[in-house]
Amino acid sequence: MKTFIGKLVFQIIQDENNKQFDIQHRIFFGKNKEQAEKLALEKGISEEETICSEDGKLIRWKFCGMQLRDISEVENGFQFDSQTHETSCPELYLQLADLKLASKSVMV
Repeated sequence: MKTFIGKLVFQIIQDENNKQFDIQHRIFFGKNKEQAEKLALEKGISEEETICSEDGKLIRWKFCGMQLRDISEVENGFQFDSQTHETSCPELYLQLADLKLASKSVMV
């Protein structure tokens, strides 16, 4: 059995606002990439939905597509995602990020 990380992309559609996207990273297992792709596609389609907000507006989650990466034989510390954030208040960002800050760790 192989392990894959899937990136599923959904468009959030509300009224004329079609500018929001939700990106989800999920783990899939399969004998091969084709089987894992089938599972990821099924998951993406099953997560599509239309809900009604508190103010009565319809919000639709539309599955746009996915990418898969085989991580069965990756090295310890393998980077699969990276994000850069800019903020006017670094202290608040670190609090909101709920990081396991290592005050006792070795700083280089």
